[in-house]
Amino acid sequence: MKEAVFIFSYATLYSLLEIELEAKEGWCKNLPTPVVLGNFTLYHVLMNIIVIITISKVYIKDITNVEDVSQAIFYIAAWFLIEDFMWFVLNPFYTLSKYKEEEIWWHARRPWYFGIPEHNLIGLGIMFICYSLSSKKSHFDVNIIYILIFTLLTIIFAKYYHTYYESIH
Repeated sequence: MKEAVFIFSYATLYSLLEIELEAKEGWCKNLPTPVVLGNFTLYHVLMNIIVIITISKVYIKDITNVEDVSQAIFYIAAWFLIEDFMWFVLNPFYTLSKYKEEEIWWHARRPWYFGIPEHNLIGLGIMFICYSLSSKKSHFDVNIIYILIFTLLTIIFAKYYHTYYESIH
């Protein structure tokens, strides 16, 4: 459970920070950060590096241990899925009701399948591969369940954050 709390809290706090930076604009549209790598801004490249280093440091005790590396990759993928999704859930300018291809120009660059952006399916695929390679499936099972519970609770209580956000901005 501690992994679920750490990854979910870290990703959600980061999404809240990005909401403060971007507000109603996504993908750093109005921030002074250049596009440097495909569709990624320098902010996004640096953010990705920081997250990967942080989570790797927490979970990789031995770089030659496949179990450690697999666990780190699993939680890195989970972090990015959670952070991106929570940005929409908690952003009062978007909310879950606007989590649609036609509402999100920066995610519309890539295909959506069954209402899910392609990059999320890739992230889930990476998590599945890491899960499959693990000998600690019950460990992952528990954390996946907690992450899903935290996600559901955040969706349920997001309207209160929206009200708070609007009252202080």
